Amino acid sequence: MKDKILPFVKQSIVYGIGGLAIPLAGILLVPIYTRIFTPDDYGVINLVQITIMFLSVILVLGLDNASGRYYLEYKSDKEKKIVASTTIFFLAVVLLIGCLAFIAFSEQISRLIFKTGSDSQYLVIAAAALPVGICSTLCLNLLRFNLRPVSYTILSVANMLLTVCISIVLVVVLKIGVKGVFLATLISASLFLIINLIVTRGYFSLAFSLQRLKDLLWFGLPLVPYGIAIYLMQNCDRYFLAQFVSLEDVGLYNLGGQIASISSLFFISTGLAWGPFVYMTYKEDNIGAVYTRLLNYFVAAAALIVVGLSIFSHEILMIFASSNYYSAYMVIPFLTLSLTFFYIGLRMSFGINIAKKTLHFTWISIVGVAVNVGLNFLLVPLYGMMGAATASLISSVVWCILLVYISQRYYEFKYSLTSFLGILTVSLAIICFAYFLLIDVSWQNILIKIVLIGVFSVFVYLFHLVGNDELKYIYGLFSKMMKKQ
Repeated sequence: MKDKILPFVKQSIVYGIGGLAIPLAGILLVPIYTRIFTPDDYGVINLVQITIMFLSVILVLGLDNASGRYYLEYKSDKEKKIVASTTIFFLAVVLLIGCLAFIAFSEQISRLIFKTGSDSQYLVIAAAALPVGICSTLCLNLLRFNLRPVSYTILSVANMLLTVCISIVLVVVLKIGVKGVFLATLISASLFLIINLIVTRGYFSLAFSLQRLKDLLWFGLPLVPYGIAIYLMQNCDRYFLAQFVSLEDVGLYNLGGQIASISSLFFISTGLAWGPFVYMTYKEDNIGAVYTRLLNYFVAAAALIVVGLSIFSHEILMIFASSNYYSAYMVIPFLTLSLTFFYIGLRMSFGINIAKKTLHFTWISIVGVAVNVGLNFLLVPLYGMMGAATASLISSVVWCILLVYISQRYYEFKYSLTSFLGILTVSLAIICFAYFLLIDVSWQNILIKIVLIGVFSVFVYLFHLVGNDELKYIYGLFSKMMKKQ
């Protein structure tokens, strides 16, 4: 079993560094932006970003997922190149036409979102960067499909660092303001599209296949409603806050979401390695035991991240933000838990992908959206950010339960529901204790929180998410490190 698990863990770590590049850029810029921009400005930046994200969900047509599914399925290099070339050529045209249409109506869209047309300039710049960024990402995905995690990571991190540096120059030095945030993305994405095309040129050809395009669209198009639903489930709360409360609340809520997204370091890394791993191994005998062990690790690590981010939310905000943003701590536990349930659902739903029954993702996500929108409509006008955070958490729980249930019908494997519920109960108890009783930031409270992390770790062992074999392996690594000192 170790010969399966250890390579997966190593790839997860490497992919995590590269896959986190984009969210990490946002996190690194938080201390700068929160000291330069007001919460209102921060709310504008977030609304522009999620609006462009919505545009990308529609225009990509699910072909980013479809290309991976078929690219990994074919054995010959010729067929792989046809899939890659057909995908990027077709998407380049669709993205160009779609973004030009969006830019033409940017002022009307700005009035709809911000109740003023003055912010349309930000939408224009962000839309111009979209085709470049997506095509660049498609190139990076080819490195991942061809098991080149180091190259993938180097290029992703380099892109992130360049974006951060340009953002600092434009926003801090030249004082361009909100416009500088989106110009930095456009400049960096344009440069790295050229670099990524050069690096991955061996994986393309000039071929274009209508039959391959039909196959890709047949797989990808059902994912578009799914992608829209996921987008709404994760972002509609910002629009509700903008309409029913204020842009300031959008900015505070977004900061809470960005702190919660620190957990993406783990979720993205395992996700990038998980897909190819499952597709290449699911037909092997007794592989179910490996999946079970890996998911135990995933749940244990995810719960630890939730507990850590939640109980140290005050301290993290003091590092990342100015005092104007400290009230964002209230939503961090809710949003971190929401992210965790969302990704647990994705990891445990691989049976749906194996069976190619992707329509299930669509109807399940629509249910999640209905729950989310309904709760936002009821709770946001009454409770503001807390209402939005509660809606996000409940919809993610519903999403997770439905995905796991349906997936098990197509590819059944054993998992310990008792252990999962046990560690969830312990996590919630620790979070509530710190949330209500350890509010003040002090050395005494920090020490108590560290002890709580230790208590949590003991329960991970007691609930058998990590066993003696793992402890012996960790102890062996630790012993080797000490001997080298």
